[in-house]
Amino acid sequence: MLRKFTHLVALLTAAFLIYSCSGSGDDSAQSATTGDASAQQSQSSAETAGPEVPQFAAYDLDGTLRQSSEWIGQQPVVLNFWGTWCPPCRHELPALKRLYSEYRDQGVEILGLALDWKDNAGTVRSFSRENELHWQMLMVDRDTFADYRGTGVPTTFFLDENGRVVEMFIGPRSYEEFKVAFEAII
Repeated sequence: MLRKFTHLVALLTAAFLIYSCSGSGDDSAQSATTGDASAQQSQSSAETAGPEVPQFAAYDLDGTLRQSSEWIGQQPVVLNFWGTWCPPCRHELPALKRLYSEYRDQGVEILGLALDWKDNAGTVRSFSRENELHWQMLMVDRDTFADYRGTGVPTTFFLDENGRVVEMFIGPRSYEEFKVAFEAII
């Protein structure tokens, strides 16, 4: 009896995490991909957004409208769709933080793309300061997330200096997995 209860609690917890980190808080057919074993596999650029990613505009944490072309196509870029409310996103941040300190002097920039329908600039600013996340943070809308075929967070794209997708991950990754992708865009 206790064993069945433990399994039920584990299943409900996993379902909650998948739902809470989905790209949508409604009951639509859009599904969360975090936790799905097949989604945990990396995807090549041919299977994702194509050889180049769409450009977008988004507000930074100070309310200034920024263009993705300030970074994409100018230098190697890591696009990390995430949210302060997402446990898997929080789990991978120490790895990204460590790798950013290792690769930023080689010209790599991370753009933290927080989902503006679940987060706000003040929350992201406070969280970033508390966790010493020193890369550029932008607030993205549903359309931008959809343009990148977003279904769940975290989703991370690794772009070379020409703005071409080299690697894409859906779901959290370890330092070692991210390191290989950082090396690939240098």
